[in-house]
Amino acid sequence: MLDQKSGVIIHISSTSSQFPIWESTMAYSVAKSALNAYSKALATEVAGKGIRVITVSPGLNKTDAMKTFLEDYAKQSNITVEEMTRKLFERVGGIPMGRMLSRKKRRS
Repeated sequence: MLDQKSGVIIHISSTSSQFPIWESTMAYSVAKSALNAYSKALATEVAGKGIRVITVSPGLNKTDAMKTFLEDYAKQSNITVEEMTRKLFERVGGIPMGRMLSRKKRRS
């Protein structure tokens, strides 16, 4: 990229960097916050060399891990999974369709 004076580096981050939850996502959130800071610093460093650095935070995805997280967090908060999901959407913001993305399973 440096020789070509052109290129794009894409980092996949998470909205979790904006709202760490001590009981369950602290290490993950800290790692994503560090990635965001690194991406910004790298973007500043290589911008003059024709290279862009983009950080994408795709939002909430309906995965087994997310289901378990919501169930555990709802239980700790003594509310339903649906209530916890709504609260999480409000906290994250920017979820226009009001639902998580579903991961489609690949066929073998």
